[in-house]
Amino acid sequence: MDRSNDAVLYHSHIEQLCQRSRALLQAMQEQFLVIHAGHALHQIFAEQSLPFVPSALFRQWLAIGESEHAWIITSGDAPAQLFLLQEHFNPAWQQSSWWPLFQVTLLRSAHEIERYLPHPLRHSIYLGPHPDIAKALGFELINPELAIHYFQYHRATKTDYELFCLRQAGTLAQRGLQQVHDRFYQGASGLDIYLGYLKAIGCAYLNDPVQVAFNEQIGQLSPMRMSAQLLPEKDSYSLWFNATAEFRGYRVKIGRCFGFRRDYYQQLVASLEQLLLGLTEELHQGRPLSDISRRYRHHLAKWLVHWELVQGSIQQCLHSGLLDILCPQPVCEFVGLSINEPGAQLSDPTGSDIMAQMGEKDIRTLDARQVIAFNIGIFVNPNRLEFLKKSSWVDLINWSQIDMLQHYGGITMTDTGIVTSDGIERITA
Repeated sequence: MDRSNDAVLYHSHIEQLCQRSRALLQAMQEQFLVIHAGHALHQIFAEQSLPFVPSALFRQWLAIGESEHAWIITSGDAPAQLFLLQEHFNPAWQQSSWWPLFQVTLLRSAHEIERYLPHPLRHSIYLGPHPDIAKALGFELINPELAIHYFQYHRATKTDYELFCLRQAGTLAQRGLQQVHDRFYQGASGLDIYLGYLKAIGCAYLNDPVQVAFNEQIGQLSPMRMSAQLLPEKDSYSLWFNATAEFRGYRVKIGRCFGFRRDYYQQLVASLEQLLLGLTEELHQGRPLSDISRRYRHHLAKWLVHWELVQGSIQQCLHSGLLDILCPQPVCEFVGLSINEPGAQLSDPTGSDIMAQMGEKDIRTLDARQVIAFNIGIFVNPNRLEFLKKSSWVDLINWSQIDMLQHYGGITMTDTGIVTSDGIERITA
């Protein structure tokens, strides 16, 4: 995409954010939204601060590297006011497509924002990560639930600009995964595989959890400490790599398992990838997420029976707690500004449904322009297997097959796709 078209998409994106802001302010009978990027959190006794990540709502308006202590103030009419610290100012920004879309003011210090806030503040809504600062500044409306639910709900439906960013992130993720594949089969260490991925996607570090797990480690289901130590070839069975890639603040998820040997495990991996492909073909506009979860469980139970990992019937698998033990991952997650967007739990902009169905998940229906990460897999975790051995489902397990898989830790994969009117556009495959 050329630079001019990129600018057109971004301009349209800002117009849509202004429309949403105006509609919310009218509904709440307020005057201004004050959006705070936030500041870095300092850990007591830590050698360094956590990396600064601007608030999601701020990033939706503007994704720039140096936005600590930045603010956006809008009444829903363009241009919005943007306040940046003078010390972070980059002269090159004035040539960027976003610069003309804001009324920019440079602050000499973080405290100077107080003089630019709309007064009186009783009709202004603070949206940001630091309610303590908002209270000290005199805000009365601090992250009201109605405003939070409103933006979270609409955040799930992406603008053309956001879809462009997510496709770019998907391209980066594919490039990174190819590096993971190549380095694994070259016998690289976990650390080297991770660094290869970072280099391929043009990133110094990832803010999100990363899984780089070999063999039995896969079953642990948690981020592992990456080691520079090489595994002897005789001890190399499998790799699980699961990570994100980002473009202008928008993230996708990608994950794969690889088998080092041409054996039964590689057959299982190939078969599960086909199952994932079949699952994505069932994802389309108008389908409830809860229905997708049920279909996923049915397909996975069928797969387990087909490969003789379980000895019971499909119905026995479904009606027992077996799938919850072997397959604890969520099926679908909304992604975008974060890797688990809360919009999946909202079926209307007010949040009323989630309040009425507290504890229910996946109550939303898929719609065009939503972006989801879909996961599939089984994990062979020793602690979970011990639980199964003591459960009433012990006879459902084909223990000889499961014991063989313990060397490999499990099989899992993740892709990201855009929901369209007639299916899914996979952007990480």
